[in-house]
Amino acid sequence: MATRSLIAYETQDGVVYGNYCHWDGYPKGVGRVLLSNWNTPEAVEALTQYDMSSINEDGSVEYWIEENDFPENQMSWGNAVEFFIDYDQLGTEYHYLLRNTGEWEVSARWDSNISVTGFVPLDKVLTGERPDPEAYESTDPPTYANGVPLF
Repeated sequence: MATRSLIAYETQDGVVYGNYCHWDGYPKGVGRVLLSNWNTPEAVEALTQYDMSSINEDGSVEYWIEENDFPENQMSWGNAVEFFIDYDQLGTEYHYLLRNTGEWEVSARWDSNISVTGFVPLDKVLTGERPDPEAYESTDPPTYANGVPLF
């Protein structure tokens, strides 16, 4: 069964670009490989030009199509909030976002290791640390302590 995800990067002006990945989208699958192999906006931009079937443990990518068969089909969202709420439209379980600060974050619909609704640091999820809810403000809409919206 597929564990679907969206993989994206955030530009300096807050716009988010990314694409769909069909297989192994959970943090110990795609998440671990992203953290190890895909760490710059330029790399993630190249990675997300086309829909992905999977990202292998060595960081190599299998696309649904040959790169030259179709024009680029990268998706975009106005900001991280729009990217976060796109779960319902695309039916994905995980969203990965390389923030414009260089940090990978993840959000999930059903993952008990991600206890805060919104984006949390991917490295903390992979080490088994649960994000501290006290590090997040309780506002409407919820935000990180630094004011970045969770959704």
